[in-house]
Amino acid sequence: MVYQTHDINAVDRILNHPRVYDSISDDSSPRPYFSPPEGFYIMDDTQAGVIALQKINGIACQAHIATLPEMWGRARAFVKEALCWGFVNTQYIKVVATIPEFNRPAMRLCHDCGFTIEGILTGSFLKDWKMHDQIIFGMTSAEIYSQREGRSRCRQ
Repeated sequence: MVYQTHDINAVDRILNHPRVYDSISDDSSPRPYFSPPEGFYIMDDTQAGVIALQKINGIACQAHIATLPEMWGRARAFVKEALCWGFVNTQYIKVVATIPEFNRPAMRLCHDCGFTIEGILTGSFLKDWKMHDQIIFGMTSAEIYSQREGRSRCRQ
């Protein structure tokens, strides 16, 4: 089950887990990481995963996905449910995620959740003092609705 959370301490606990922080941070990220006050946070009931939706414009947002290691390998259901919840409970009909090219597990997760590659931000992520490209993944509400079995958990 997913829900909107305002518990920034729970969000920061996930983001600052050493293995999570290493996979989401670049060389300029503060340590410890503090969640920005703007944004919309969706968490699962185990508090092992969080998605921040940050507004791009009136209908589009950027998703920042983070899960604790105990959720790795089974995060797909959480991400799909959280995105459905976001589409149903916000004005957003488009979501994008930018993933550094070296983060293969995150790219696989996006692909498995139905995101498609929409572009590349070249040299836009500094990690270990090396510039990396970021892959832009995107999905619309119509795309996730069509993926849902029976569409009962994600209604338009």
